[in-house]
Amino acid sequence: MPKIFVHIGLPKTATTTLQADLFPLFNNNCLHYAGLNQPRFGDQSDLYIEFFHAIKTGNCASIRSDIAEHINKGCSLLFSEEIITVTDDDGSWQNKLRNLALILKDFDYEILLTVREPVSALFSCYVERYREFSLERNTFCDIAKNDPKMHIYHYKKLLNELESHFHSDRIFIKKFEDIIEGELDDVCHLLQISTPVSNIKLGDRNSKKKSDRYCYAGYNFSLSDFIRSLAIKVNFMNFKYYYLVRQFFSPIIWLMKKLIIGKAKINKLSDYEKNELRTHLQKETHALLKYGIKY
Repeated sequence: MPKIFVHIGLPKTATTTLQADLFPLFNNNCLHYAGLNQPRFGDQSDLYIEFFHAIKTGNCASIRSDIAEHINKGCSLLFSEEIITVTDDDGSWQNKLRNLALILKDFDYEILLTVREPVSALFSCYVERYREFSLERNTFCDIAKNDPKMHIYHYKKLLNELESHFHSDRIFIKKFEDIIEGELDDVCHLLQISTPVSNIKLGDRNSKKKSDRYCYAGYNFSLSDFIRSLAIKVNFMNFKYYYLVRQFFSPIIWLMKKLIIGKAKINKLSDYEKNELRTHLQKETHALLKYGIKY
């Protein structure tokens, strides 16, 4: 019987690799891949665009009609979009999951969730969104513990939200660490695919440049960024006339943004920080045991 399969991420769990190297292979008369085509800003299918719009807005009539049309023809659908578990200007990850539940209501579906050891996942996400997080005056550990955007890696919180919308029997969880090792038999089985795993070659995607001490974010660091980091350290943002000063110097700030002084870099985590976070997340991570996932 045809089904709807939805891979919802998480970000930084080999989602780009799956979307680029695995899922497009499963595009035939029995299973249609209607997820994100990499690169993200390339051409996308109409069905994916409808799905993405419904996830953002909750307006699901059009996508539900098109899903029903495929199902009635005996064709399963595979969607993949990590933005479902990303809080951004389009809404919180919790609201997007609620919208997904509206899309899938009364259909036969399976949810594929990809996870990663939480400390490495949190830090990788922090590096990916460093331009955004660097505007805050909190340390990485503070952000990892307390920022709601990062709670997708607090697995008990994530699973509680998922299980409030989707039955646990319909949720399949796959480890990032197994994906990058090419262990894909169970994913193929879930998708009812008989493609030999030995024929599937996964690429190394979205890796960041690293040194012994630093991990480099994917953008250049300007003189303006440097001045801003100093202002954060001395708590200048709380100065009574901060916004007046910023407005007065805005032409100079604009010029400083053009002066590139290097690559944005982030200190690697110390063993102390890693252990602190692992201890903090221990109960959250244990929630995965229900699905046979151990970290």
